Amino acid sequence: NDGELSERLVRVGEDLLLIHNHPEGTGLSDTDLGQLTNPGVSAIIALGHDGSVHAASLGKAFIAFQIAGPPVSVAGFESPGHTTIMTFVISAEREVRRQRARSFAIDEHAFLSHFHHIVSLALDEAGAIRYRSVLAGVRRDSFNRFRDEFGHIIEEARHKVAAGLRRRATTAS
Repeated sequence: NDGELSERLVRVGEDLLLIHNHPEGTGLSDTDLGQLTNPGVSAIIALGHDGSVHAASLGKAFIAFQIAGPPVSVAGFESPGHTTIMTFVISAEREVRRQRARSFAIDEHAFLSHFHHIVSLALDEAGAIRYRSVLAGVRRDSFNRFRDEFGHIIEEARHKVAAGLRRRATTAS
């Protein structure tokens, strides 16, 4: 039942794996990645009808970032100033869009169909999440067609997210 699931999502130690489908085979959305803010969630997995698979959990750099900052909750309420994974998801999304605006080599349809995958790859490379994926068929071919351009965008977004993660570490010490 939904009430029981809602309770389990916020209960520390539940180690839930949230598995759902993405009919088009697209990567994990910001809403999907936001599920990682729930203390009961270990990972989120999306299965595409085309055979693509996308999976994420919190990364080591983000976990260290959390440890260096204020507690996630005090008496069951989120503490003021607490930074969730969504701060870094939004940062990566903005940088990916900014870099895309500078690259005219990438087809707009290909960019949009791989947007969430690119964001997740940047977050993974920065250590904010641990992300694994398998792209299938046409989706794999489309990504490979723009691999170099996507690689540049991923690197710039990784740099932006990693800088934000390091900022906490230096202010906490």
